[in-house]
Amino acid sequence: MILLVDDNLDMLEACKSILEDHGYHVRSCSTSNEAIQAFHDHQEEIKIVITDYRMPNMDGLELIQNLRMYQPNIKTILISGDFDRKLPNNITFLQKPFSFEALIQEIKA
Repeated sequence: MILLVDDNLDMLEACKSILEDHGYHVRSCSTSNEAIQAFHDHQEEIKIVITDYRMPNMDGLELIQNLRMYQPNIKTILISGDFDRKLPNNITFLQKPFSFEALIQEIKA
């Protein structure tokens, strides 16, 4: 299962649709708080977290750090249109706009 988080509902639905078309089970959330709850409800099933960086209340990097307190080695992909910070080696970054093929490749990597 993939936990997909983005406050842009159009992006969220497009990514969810593409991922499901590729056979992935997706739990989509539009807020960090909703994502944390979904993670706790499905922690054993969620293997990958894909999150936007810029979101209200808690950015995507903070969300990843929060979730990794419970599952330190979970695969994570951070997406953003404008991100210029250095990331830890265990977080993959995709620059918006990205191709869905690139997203699928990162999931499979």
